[in-house]
Amino acid sequence: MRISRAVAAAAAVWFVGSILVVFVRQWFAGIEPLAVLTGQVLWVAGPRLVIGFAMVALAARAYGRRAHWSGRAFAAAVLAVPAADIVLTVVLGLLGDGHPAVVAARAAAVLAGGALGWLLVRRFRPGA
Repeated sequence: MRISRAVAAAAAVWFVGSILVVFVRQWFAGIEPLAVLTGQVLWVAGPRLVIGFAMVALAARAYGRRAHWSGRAFAAAVLAVPAADIVLTVVLGLLGDGHPAVVAARAAAVLAGGALGWLLVRRFRPGA
């Protein structure tokens, strides 16, 4: 039950975050920043860093009491959705026509955000 709650929380963060990124990009970015590679990378990597962090942090919170925050099941539950996001990003990037730098930046941002969230979660576990 704890694992499914954690995965569901991370998946909800991923879904809502992805929708918000699309709307915010349309409202604020305009065409000019997205026409340049640097603008594409920044508009992809910035939000994905936050989403990666939020997925790990909220999945850990949904997993349950901090006394249970150890072991392989906890790590698998908390890191499953960010790992799936990275794999999906790389596979779709290889199959699609996106620029490799944008694909790499998105995967690296999710990885960095997830790692930061994981370090924070591990810092606040009991006995740490």
